Amino acid sequence: EKLAEKLARAVGFRNILIHEYAKINHHLVYHYYEQDLDDLRKFAQQIGNKFL
Repeated sequence: EKLAEKLARAVGFRNILIHEYAKINHHLVYHYYEQDLDDLRKFAQQIGNKFL
């Protein structure tokens, strides 16, 4: 799966956090943190490499 696709999922996850906070499954939040946070690190590294 491409990084762009993973980041699109992250945006969807952010929208759920912002708009449906009362309904959030905290186990899924923890899972996302544990499993998918590396995608955001990769994105930040790519941006840093390109612009810094």
